[in-house]
Parts: sequence; C-alpha cells; structure tokens
Amino acid sequence: MSRAASFTPKQYYSTLPYRDNATINFMTTNFPSPFFGLYPNFTSKTMTRAQLLAQYPHFSSVTYEDSVGYSWYHSMQNRLEKRFSQGWTLQLSWTWSKAMAANTFLNPFDSLPYESISDLDRLHRVTGSGI
Repeated sequence: MSRAASFTPKQYYSTLPYRDNATINFMTTNFPSPFFGLYPNFTSKTMTRAQLLAQYPHFSSVTYEDSVGYSWYHSMQNRLEKRFSQGWTLQLSWTWSKAMAANTFLNPFDSLPYESISDLDRLHRVTGSGI
C-alpha cells in the first residue's frame, strides 16, 4: 500500500470533531516560495504553510510502498440436505460472514491502517440445489 513520505507534521493537524476553520486558515496561508526560479518545474511564486512545513516541501508528493495492510474473514456456514426415497435430493446452504480490511490510512502519520468493512464483504449468501 502506498504511504505519503512528505506530509505536514502531526502537531499541525486539528483533533477537533468538527470543521476547524482557524486551523484550516492558518495552514492554507500563502507565503513566498523559496523554491521559485530554482528549477523549471517551480512555477508558483507562493506556497502554503502546510507545504512549507512538509518534510520535503520542494516536492509536491513523495510516496513509498509499505506492506502493513491486512484483512480477516469470519463466517458461519450452515447446510441443510434432504434425501428423498425416490432418489432426488434438495440442498440449501446459508453463509453469514464478515470480511474486514485494514488497507487505508486516515492520516499520513498513522502507524497502522484504519480497520473497516471490506469492499468484498457479503453479509448473507443463500444457495440451493436440487436433483
């Protein structure tokens, strides 16, 4: 899974349970770019405070691959089968399951990924057959 290597330090993130406009305004204030004119790709004359506080402010994004994601699955499986004397059979199966995954980060500085219900989760599955 990809992780950001250049991010704003944790102490500058808001921990309030609602939209923190004061922090947003503080972090999005523009300043003159110290990198303007150094290379052809530095075309902006200003940078936000959040960009300047990042570990590598001269890059727009730095990512790396980290193998910290994981998933797990639990299920209960039931099967009902009835065989009749004439030689035919009915079968009914029911599976109740929960598939969980931890494969995204809520914040770039989190050490472990966020645990949530997987996209592959199917709570109930019923199948039947007859011969």
